[in-house]
Amino acid sequence: MKLTVRGVRSVEIEMGDPARAADFYSRIWNLTEVARDNGSFWFRGTGAYHHILAIHPSARGAAIRRLVFDAASKDIVQALHAKVAASGCTTEAPHALSGPGGGYGFGFADLEGRNLAVVCGERDHADVADVRDRPRKIAHVNLNAAQLEKSNAFLADVLGFRKVDHSGPLHFFHCDNTDHSSMVMGATATPTPWPPSTPTTPAGAPPPTSGWCWPIPTWQCRPITSSASRRRGARRPASSAPPPPGRARAA
Repeated sequence: MKLTVRGVRSVEIEMGDPARAADFYSRIWNLTEVARDNGSFWFRGTGAYHHILAIHPSARGAAIRRLVFDAASKDIVQALHAKVAASGCTTEAPHALSGPGGGYGFGFADLEGRNLAVVCGERDHADVADVRDRPRKIAHVNLNAAQLEKSNAFLADVLGFRKVDHSGPLHFFHCDNTDHSSMVMGATATPTPWPPSTPTTPAGAPPPTSGWCWPIPTWQCRPITSSASRRRGARRPASSAPPPPGRARAA
């Protein structure tokens, strides 16, 4: 049993106008709405994950609520929970999740207060065919870390990530998937601020909120240039120049 996660399953964000944000992600990013409840929206990509983005209402405006990691089984969820608890971080016990997608998992706060969760067994989708202008999933997330060495050690020693690359202040971490990296940690004077969690907050429910934060998720999409064009050595047109950091990037 490989004791690690399989990547970032979803990101939960808070917005002052969630309906407007939902329109943006559905109309511009072509994500597909799979659920809505009490002002919150859940969206999927073309990959199997039940949802890759959740948008929740908040009077405080834009903030991140939680990063959710995917695990292969309940055994791995329970084993990772034991390691998180042993690390001294605030965590809740693994349990069945009642939110959209269901599943089994636990939420916790890491050593710099980031709200994270590990889940498995969600009601994922069988239709996973690529669509040219639609993201598959979240490829990786960038986070700021003031205690970089400790944050990196937590990813490696507790969650089972492996550091695979280092470029300037950025450190890239791989887990149990085929992507180059699923987490990117950046050395900064202050960490990415995060709404605080409590031990009694289920992984699928809203925690108390305070502060602002905005990690940068990178979508994984189908390559825009066709294989035939690549074989012919065709050059990418100027209008298809790579987007700025934090936006969709071809897999």
